Amino acid sequence: KFLDRLAPLRSSISHVEIRQIMFGGPPKKDAVSMPGRFTHYEDGPQDPAEAVGHTFIANVDNLAQGAVHVARPRPKDQRPKGQPPLLVVHADPRKDLRINHYVNALGRKRCGDRLCTFADDTAAWADRLFAKA
Repeated sequence: KFLDRLAPLRSSISHVEIRQIMFGGPPKKDAVSMPGRFTHYEDGPQDPAEAVGHTFIANVDNLAQGAVHVARPRPKDQRPKGQPPLLVVHADPRKDLRINHYVNALGRKRCGDRLCTFADDTAAWADRLFAKA
């Protein structure tokens, strides 16, 4: 749904930046997957632009460079003459699109019970799916 809203602007978009939200907190022992085990997130920055960028969805016609976590739009001298600056869309991780970063997955409590306090089981469907497999 989020990307559908961007379709009319596609030719003017370089890329969509997707932010991460740190998940951790008290693990659920009976879960079979990370989405089921860690269902609490850290209350990080409220402004999506301040959240840590994690990955991107590129419009390959307008992207000049992509790396592990960042991308750059095609510069002015590499765009058709008269084309306005390309847009970089910042997806709001609380409303639009996000990466759930399970920072406690390898055993270190990077987002412990005091930091990851907001319950969010919207990815629990994945745990149920893995349990059936």
